[in-house]
Amino acid sequence: MKNANRVRIAGMAGMFGAALWLVALFIEYGFSLFPPGSGALFTANQAMFFIAQLCYVAVIVGLVWAGAAGSGLFGRISLGLFAFGWTVLAGALSVSLISDSPVADALIPIGGIASTLGGLLAGIAVAVAGRLGGWRSFAPLIQGLYHSLVLFLPLFADREPTRVTESLWTGTWFLIGLALVASARGAEPATKRESKELVEA
Repeated sequence: MKNANRVRIAGMAGMFGAALWLVALFIEYGFSLFPPGSGALFTANQAMFFIAQLCYVAVIVGLVWAGAAGSGLFGRISLGLFAFGWTVLAGALSVSLISDSPVADALIPIGGIASTLGGLLAGIAVAVAGRLGGWRSFAPLIQGLYHSLVLFLPLFADREPTRVTESLWTGTWFLIGLALVASARGAEPATKRESKELVEA
């Protein structure tokens, strides 16, 4: 795997983002800070979600660096759509934090559809390519399927996500980050890994 160090950092960013999202989620539910809202605590809570979203974008970039979806056009397009969706969602959240512009309301459905479809397609591409190896290749697909089936589709039946369903979804992002970190470690030259193990011992 190319760019092992960058892939590892992206994976760690994803794990951090997932943990941050989980904390922000419990604060949101604990203090009923659901949008639209106002006040310093609401703004701080939304800022936590924003940082986590940027971490998710970093994870997707890490998948690109890892060549996780292979070199085909399908893999490149799916990861691009996935990254585009989450970038748009992060942009929408940042706009909503600084103004009451209707731009945010227009961006959210675009980002939501792109991130959901892109996540599912990227998950399929990564699983088929098998570049990450073993269970790691299925981590993005788990996220894509969970997001689509448990969080996105129920919205059409007026069933909102709950703290439990969102928390489990956050865990799927942690799993992708962990997969990248594990894959990056596996890509290190054997002599380098052995040297590290000797030093740690």
